[in-house]
Amino acid sequence: ITYVYRPLAIPHSTFSSSTSVATDRSGQQRLKKNVHGILFQVRPGGQLGVFDFTQLLLQLTTSLTLLAMATVVVNILAQYVLQKRRYYVEALYEETGDFCSMSFLERQSEGDLQTLLRDRNLPTTGNRIRMIMRLMEYGFQAPISRSMTATPMSSRP
Repeated sequence: ITYVYRPLAIPHSTFSSSTSVATDRSGQQRLKKNVHGILFQVRPGGQLGVFDFTQLLLQLTTSLTLLAMATVVVNILAQYVLQKRRYYVEALYEETGDFCSMSFLERQSEGDLQTLLRDRNLPTTGNRIRMIMRLMEYGFQAPISRSMTATPMSSRP
């Protein structure tokens, strides 16, 4: 930020001010102040900043790049350098169940899902999605037979 001062003298101008101030409570006595001298008037102006979309994009991309680089460095340190790297690798990557049985499980009623969970000694709590995910996480495999995959368990004889 730069500042520019331009003092200008106004030709044939003098400054004087005269005021009267009461010196007692009754207002009977007053003091007249007569002031003469140089008057400085300051008119600030200018522009502090403007919005620039290009600068916004530049700042956003730079920030996101720095965050991505920090993530990469931390992952490399955790996987290859630190003493407990074997534990960090296990914590970084979560293995999910096989999704090929998902369509079969989605066709099952909530009661059938709870039965499948109970048969495997798994908790039967949570919503429908959580129950399906729990079954897949513990290795559920849909029956191979076409007739069994086409019909829900509850409608079988």
